Amino acid sequence: MSSIDLQFRPGSYWDASDPLTAILANIKGENRRQMARDFITGQAPAWLGEIDPDLLDGPSPLPVFTLAPAQLPRPLDTGQNLFIFGAETSRMLTTYRSRVMRQWVRGAGLAALALSAGGKSIAAQETTPRFFVEGLGGAVVPTFNVSDVVRTGAAFGGTLGYRVNDRWVAMAEFDYGMHKDEATNSVDINTLHYMAKVGYSLTGPRERGWEVIVNLGAGAVSFDVDGAPESFTYFAINAGAKIAYNFSRSVAFVFSPQGDIAFSDESELATTNAWVWPVTAGLRVSF
Repeated sequence: MSSIDLQFRPGSYWDASDPLTAILANIKGENRRQMARDFITGQAPAWLGEIDPDLLDGPSPLPVFTLAPAQLPRPLDTGQNLFIFGAETSRMLTTYRSRVMRQWVRGAGLAALALSAGGKSIAAQETTPRFFVEGLGGAVVPTFNVSDVVRTGAAFGGTLGYRVNDRWVAMAEFDYGMHKDEATNSVDINTLHYMAKVGYSLTGPRERGWEVIVNLGAGAVSFDVDGAPESFTYFAINAGAKIAYNFSRSVAFVFSPQGDIAFSDESELATTNAWVWPVTAGLRVSF
């Protein structure tokens, strides 16, 4: 015969042996029940103190729960359940998030200030040098009608430049060409080129690598013929380029093809426009 009393009926299906059991019975989720149990019994993990010391050393974060002797325990509804567990958990997480957010914002602000100061310092240290000088050597090549009078000759020259900004460059250039006459190859004819130029950098200044500047200018070209009573000087215009390879911020190799057109006197040079091309190369030093 069975020992189970099938006629037994409990006084209440919601009865609990102690308040803790009654509280935990209405909390869904094993992890939530375990957390609530730890708070009530004072066994909360020590790391919670890093979030809020009150969670460990202060009063219990959950309200006191007792069973009234005159009333049967009843299940907690959703609102009470959330109040018991959710309210304090929300406060705990909100406090933690607020602290993390404040620390993150503070750290980000300090990092931004450091980068800004560092950027300004680096920018100040890496400012492109404004001035440069060039030492050049190569040849001056006459073309068109003037080539019937003057032969191609060796040349040397120099340039003084100033960078107005990263794109625009002001330059003053001098080239000296040493020629012979075309007819006898025995008469020395020297050309002196004085040019003021405005250049535009297609690439911008480079600490290393290639930079290309195109330029236009105006000035004068003198023809000094050996044995002539005087030299002949004419107004001239200029167009050309500066193609440089930068080894550093201060030193570069530069190739300088230039075209000068002197508006000459036909009775003196047998042409009204003497095209002479200083084509030179050399070193540029920036400072």
